[in-house]
Parts: sequence; structure tokens; C-alpha cells
Amino acid sequence: MGWVRGAPVQWRLDDRERVFEPRELSDGLVADLGEVRVEAVAVEHGLETFALRISTADATFAYSADSAPCEALLRVAREADLFLCEAGTMAASSPLHLNPSQAGEVARAAGARRLELTHLRPSASPERAIRLARMTYGAEVEVATEAAEFDIGAEPT
Repeated sequence: MGWVRGAPVQWRLDDRERVFEPRELSDGLVADLGEVRVEAVAVEHGLETFALRISTADATFAYSADSAPCEALLRVAREADLFLCEAGTMAASSPLHLNPSQAGEVARAAGARRLELTHLRPSASPERAIRLARMTYGAEVEVATEAAEFDIGAEPT
């Protein structure tokens, strides 16, 4: 069980009890789950792909999904407490993925408070990706790791 500023969020199935209701994503879909709002936004990836913005009254998490640079990413990441952004290419540009510099640019332009890179290619140097993203973001950048947990709000007492 994780916490998003006062709203418990269960990410794993610890037992057989149903913890979510599947929904097909579509551009503009908004699902209110108690105190948590989930918004899906179509992004550019060559096939139907959706970024997600998950928020409560006190915290916002944004996930880019696979995407080339596009205006939709700015809307998703706007003032997010944590922006988990894919950096699936180290090339100067790609019609399918962001590179680390572009991820930093989107995070900075959107006013995201924290940037975590994800979806790096196995051949990519995490240190180089961090350095490139930091140059355009202007703040600390990290690379997400498997099973990482992020605190973007305080657990209620």
C-alpha cells in the first residue's frame, strides 16, 4: 500500500480481492477513484498511446508513456510533483521517443518539481542520460529503477 497525500493507493494484488476496475483508455478520459483523479491524454507514439496524470488535492504524479515531443506532454506534466518521463532514445530526435534532453525540456517547460527518467535503452548510460536531462531541466534528475518507490506526499498520521 502506498500513499499519495492522504489517499491510500494499492498498486499490487496482495490477495484475491478486486482492487481495480479495468477501463479502456481514451483521450480525455477522467476517472475519479475516491480522492484520486486519473486523466488519460493521447500522446505521439505512432500508435495509440496515453500519458497519465494522477492527482489528489495535494499531489500530482505524471507519466509520459512512450512519446515523441508533443504539446500533450506539457499538459500532463504541468506542475507535477513527480514527472516519470521516458527517454527511450539517445538520438537527436525520434518520431516515437524522447531523448533525455527533451525529457528535461518538457519537465522544465511544464514546471514539474521532480524528474525521473525511465525506459532507457539497455545500451544507454544512465549517468549520461542524467547529465543530458539535467542540462535542460536545470535541477536534479534521477533514473527510475525496477521496484522503485517515490514519496510525493506525506503519509497521514
